[in-house]
Amino acid sequence: MPSLYESMNAALRAHWQQHNNQYPTFILAPEQHGPLMDEIALVREVFGPGAAQFPRDKFHGAPIELRPGAAPTLRAVDGVETLLVL
Repeated sequence: MPSLYESMNAALRAHWQQHNNQYPTFILAPEQHGPLMDEIALVREVFGPGAAQFPRDKFHGAPIELRPGAAPTLRAVDGVETLLVL
């Protein structure tokens, strides 16, 4: 079972392949956003720049929209929303 971070990475790569490297939007509930930012901070500490440099409103450049009660979703550039696999 992938984590939210891993699922978002896979969905972003797939979207780029299907949509000529255009960015989607991720939709998350506020209660999912905090743990995601914690996981990103951990990854950044181990592999790259400090977590303070990571924008909290984007995931690898893709905007994050917070929507109360939402399941983790990717909204493609064509507007189609797809639930992330967790």
